[in-house]
Amino acid sequence: MLLTLLGAMTGYWGYRPLEDFTNVHRQSLIQMLELTPDMKFPSYSTFRRVLKTINFQPLTDLFNTWALALASPKPEEDWQLMLRAFVAH
Repeated sequence: MLLTLLGAMTGYWGYRPLEDFTNVHRQSLIQMLELTPDMKFPSYSTFRRVLKTINFQPLTDLFNTWALALASPKPEEDWQLMLRAFVAH
């Protein structure tokens, strides 16, 4: 899951690009996640199988709560938030 989020935040969208992300950033990921150097990273098909089983709604809700706590919208922006919430569902 963490690899998926990191990949998406850096512009790697899709299963094969997520695999590319782990290849490009292998050393940094090993250090940051304190993994052993011989760690095997998931293939694109593993990303696909895992991501298809995840319910992203709780993650979306947590992210939205976190984002609103950091940057509370101005009253004139309320309509934009309501529109985004409507479109997201």
